[in-house]
Amino acid sequence: MKNLVLLIIFLLFLFVNSSDAQVVPPEFNLVRGTKTFTLGKAVSMAQDKYGYMWFADQFNRCLARYDGYHMKVYRHDPADTNSVNTDAFECIAVDSSGNIWIPVPKGLDKFDVTKNKFIHYRLPEGEANFGSCILIDHTGIVWGGGNGLESFDPTTGKFKHYIYSDKDNSTLSCNIVRSLYEDKAGVLWVGTGMEWDRNSKEGGLNKFNKETGTFKRYIHDPKNPNSLIGNKVRAIFEDSKGNFWVGTDSNGLHVMNRSTGTFQRFTYDPLHPEKFSTPPVNKKPDFYHITFITEDVLGKIWIGTYSDGLICYNPGTKKMNRFASDDKKRANGYSDNRPWAAYKSKDGVLWISNEHNELFRVDPFQTGFSEVKMEESVSNFLEDNS
Repeated sequence: MKNLVLLIIFLLFLFVNSSDAQVVPPEFNLVRGTKTFTLGKAVSMAQDKYGYMWFADQFNRCLARYDGYHMKVYRHDPADTNSVNTDAFECIAVDSSGNIWIPVPKGLDKFDVTKNKFIHYRLPEGEANFGSCILIDHTGIVWGGGNGLESFDPTTGKFKHYIYSDKDNSTLSCNIVRSLYEDKAGVLWVGTGMEWDRNSKEGGLNKFNKETGTFKRYIHDPKNPNSLIGNKVRAIFEDSKGNFWVGTDSNGLHVMNRSTGTFQRFTYDPLHPEKFSTPPVNKKPDFYHITFITEDVLGKIWIGTYSDGLICYNPGTKKMNRFASDDKKRANGYSDNRPWAAYKSKDGVLWISNEHNELFRVDPFQTGFSEVKMEESVSNFLEDNS
């Protein structure tokens, strides 16, 4: 029995390390809609507990429910108080009861799956909106970022509004909320700062204290090499070993020590280019920021760097591979400098998209990338229950 196990391990090793391992091209079933409705641009997706797929369709300005065969469309109707109260969709989320939550002007809408209607929750007068990102934490609180940070407790029906104040360091570091992340301990992290705004230095990472309603700010300090490299935080990720990764503008890649509040930077060293780091930031008019950080089934860390390609780091071997536009000469290589989004499916396959309408499939037990040209760029992924 022991020899059989060793033989299987040996064969797997040969398979994984084979230079000519087969790369299987992805196949897609394009979901367009029905005879009466054609799905436009799905900017956000969710699946409820009954198996229905929900799409926020920005092009058709509606919410669509898909049962695998038919599309049911929900639109704003001024004459119907039970209809969804927006026609400008950015994002949606589903709670543990299967209800769909939608940011709308001046509040939130919830589609109650048991009552088959929309229920409206409105912010107090003068407060901002939930914006373009939404997160439902493990306690059921709904979080969103517009001009500041918003929260809504479905149990009490109360909103809370958190904004920056230059007179109080326990407030949010910046009102431009770009990313929300709940770590394995249930702590909420808020990434702020607009990565497309070259003229602004505002931003920072914020750790929220739910008991006191205050924030701990983490921002760039030019005198502190253990601070953030940049203030515009888009990528936040906790890996399987508990490492807490933070990606910012200026190709700022870090692992944060959450106990001390310090950051280990991974900057390019021209004397040791083989060391794990982001690529050097070239002095040319372009944007440089980390778009995503994720982990594959083998524990390798994948980092998308806008303008400088893709990085794969193996913490076990301490080895790094970079993939960029000059990899076109390589068979099955990743051939783009602007990776945009990534998703790990249940079968261990990693999916990576870019700005140029390309989708790449990365199987950790194969070599190379499978590439498919899409009709439009892919901004988000979701794997359903089946």
